[in-house]
Amino acid sequence: MKIKNLKVCMLSPTAFPLASARHLLSEARHLAERGADISFIVPHHYYLPFEENEHKENELVGDVRVKHIFPPKKWRDSIRIHFSPIGYWTYNIVKRALEEPFDIIHVMKPYYTSAAAGLLLHLITRKPMVLECDDLEGKKGWSSALAEEPLFGFKRHLLAMYERHLPLLADAVIATSRALLEMFRSYGVKEERLFYLPYPVEEYMTQPGDGEKTRQKLGLGDEPVVIYCGALHPHHYDCDLLIDAMNIVRGKLPTAKLLIVGDGGARPGLERRAEEAGLLNSTIIFTGWVPRYGIPDYIAAADAGVVPMRDTPASRSRGLSKVLEYLCQARPVVMPGIGQAAELTDGGKAGFLIEPGNPSALADGIITALTNPVVCEKIGLHGQDYVREKFDWSQATETVLNIYRKIMLKNVI
Repeated sequence: MKIKNLKVCMLSPTAFPLASARHLLSEARHLAERGADISFIVPHHYYLPFEENEHKENELVGDVRVKHIFPPKKWRDSIRIHFSPIGYWTYNIVKRALEEPFDIIHVMKPYYTSAAAGLLLHLITRKPMVLECDDLEGKKGWSSALAEEPLFGFKRHLLAMYERHLPLLADAVIATSRALLEMFRSYGVKEERLFYLPYPVEEYMTQPGDGEKTRQKLGLGDEPVVIYCGALHPHHYDCDLLIDAMNIVRGKLPTAKLLIVGDGGARPGLERRAEEAGLLNSTIIFTGWVPRYGIPDYIAAADAGVVPMRDTPASRSRGLSKVLEYLCQARPVVMPGIGQAAELTDGGKAGFLIEPGNPSALADGIITALTNPVVCEKIGLHGQDYVREKFDWSQATETVLNIYRKIMLKNVI
């Protein structure tokens, strides 16, 4: 089948403020530019009022037809929105998907919104299904934090079930990290169905950042600055390590600053921790949420980026797109040498790889970066060239198209 005639139905797990949805939309746009006919379904299962103001039920993003599904008004700001993953979301995703014919179903994440709908569409239409995964979701994954929430713990069990069994039913499984690839092998997914596709460099990452403007905005002078960009959720990155590390850094570099760019449920606790250590606003600055196209300005205001992690299965499985954000602005990264770290930093040539889960090691890495500006500039520029060449969207798009060709040929035969 010619690519220009290929119709693909993509199921996003969440709405665009979240990284997985943004990545899938970028993938859809690049595929559409190559001639694929893409419909893209977005369930807004974590309802944010501004989303409905910004998006119409049906809209065109580039050449991609985007279909938004919003929760009923009576459910908004209600606990009921969290207890309808199978019924409401599955029904409406399937309904919107069947509005037009498609040749391939492409599901992002074995998530309780998109996974059940993708499987049902696969069974109803007998069309091939591609499953793409960028995180460890279920057992030992980011959803482990849900076990501590009595009302929402059932989500963890759903995610674990989908993550364990959906890959075995998919015609192709795409993993953004090598740890995920190994996990799917251990589940028994056949080698010919497994594909490795790390996160590519997004267009916004390559835009030159205006660091001087951001420093003026935040009242920063010539102080050495390190930055963390990302979600502040208990089940994501271990930002508590950053607070402890900066307490050590302050003793050796009193003028050093940490910018924490992002928002989420863990932010109040992190702010309290920083305040108790006497670091809030003086050493550690929480900027809140920043649109992704504004992120390069903040990274350009820093001397280095940081990724705090403990050594867990979830950490080793992450795609770590934030490393690409740092390196695209020629800023070296301080991070543990686990998971994707070696590959993303060219074996450590574009960063400072440290021991995971150790605030002292993290502090030492930050101090090394901030006290060696010439070295930082050199390895930052190397990292910029490296990631822009190795993690290119044109290569990633060709990989996905080849996967589509392979499974369509198999289904024709």
